[in-house]
Amino acid sequence: MMMLSGIILAAHWSVFYYSIQISTVAIGLLTSATFPVFAAFLEPLVFHEKIKASSLILVAFTLFGIILVTPGLDGGDYFWGAVCGVIAGALYAVLNLFNRYYSEQDYPAPLIACYEQGIAAVVLFPVCLFTVTVSPSAKDLMLLAFLGIIFTGIGHTIFISGLKYIKVQTAGIISCMEPVYGTLFAAFFLSEIPSVREITGGIIILAVSAISSLSPGKPVSRSENH
Repeated sequence: MMMLSGIILAAHWSVFYYSIQISTVAIGLLTSATFPVFAAFLEPLVFHEKIKASSLILVAFTLFGIILVTPGLDGGDYFWGAVCGVIAGALYAVLNLFNRYYSEQDYPAPLIACYEQGIAAVVLFPVCLFTVTVSPSAKDLMLLAFLGIIFTGIGHTIFISGLKYIKVQTAGIISCMEPVYGTLFAAFFLSEIPSVREITGGIIILAVSAISSLSPGKPVSRSENH
């Protein structure tokens, strides 16, 4: 299961980074923020629960928000960026199901992150070895190390450890803030100013994701059940 979750993490990283590469940071983040909606469908299937009719309504609103976020549906880069972002969100929802299971089994968060990211690195290394055509500079390597260690390694570990103490639904709501932060930083550092249409679609997606995360669910931590 750890090997499978590591492969899913590698796929999630790949399609997410490709999404923001061919479109914008805002489109990639907002479309990938659909993961709580996917979780609302996947959790009942995994735990043999009935899918609620409200989930279908939330999906309809999410699709409307994605259409607003995507500047065009003509098959251009922005369109495929949105598609890749949605795929990244679906993969992240699946990964969260694995992480919830590991947390319930009392695996330490650093151990989970180490296995998942280590396996993802092994999977991606041969791909990078045969596809990378640009030699990174010393500055690029430093920035990649900063991204990998601080924002990926440590950030992922902290998120997993949080699943031991709060509900998955609560973690989903907090995660919905990521596109807000990312869009603001992209506007400041990359001059990627989102349009009114993108902002409207983003608000709809984030609202639907928050509503999905607010659906009743039991805490993950065993200590809360005692």
